[in-house]
Amino acid sequence: MDLKKMRVKQVATTNVLLIMSVTLYFTIISIFNITISQFFFVFGVITLLQAVYTFLKRSSTKSIIPIYEQVAIYEKEKMGKEWKKQRKSNSLWNLFLSGLMFFNFFINRGSTDVMFQFDLGFILILVISVLFMVNLSLFLHIRKVDQARTADDLKGYTKELNVKGVIIGSIFAVVIIIITIVIIMNTI
Repeated sequence: MDLKKMRVKQVATTNVLLIMSVTLYFTIISIFNITISQFFFVFGVITLLQAVYTFLKRSSTKSIIPIYEQVAIYEKEKMGKEWKKQRKSNSLWNLFLSGLMFFNFFINRGSTDVMFQFDLGFILILVISVLFMVNLSLFLHIRKVDQARTADDLKGYTKELNVKGVIIGSIFAVVIIIITIVIIMNTI
């Protein structure tokens, strides 16, 4: 498979999986009365399992989704040591996120408040924003990796990616918080 077809298939698969996950999530919380503490606990368990799984996989490129396995083989060869650093970094970020979710679970453990009352406008903005952020980061990653001529061209890429991720993630979080506050203020 040529590189362009592989990348298009990777982006399409990522978007389909993301849309299916969001749809499943909103379906589940609309059917069941999931409390805030239950949400944080389940999300914490899922991210902890992801962190452990990624850590245990180490250098393996195996995946249940064939396109992700092809991408992993290509990127491992192209990125060299930086690929392993990126995998380790992703595992650590998932571990951090899991800890954050368990902390929120602990804070909200006695709460009986349900997760969401649906506001279609807010949910649409949130889903479009997440899709935009995922696709932007995927596009930038693909461009960086594919344009590199050698593994040395990617030296320090993981560190650079983490710094940019923290900055962009923080800005995104502030924007979502502001939008949430505006929506809450308009409903009062």
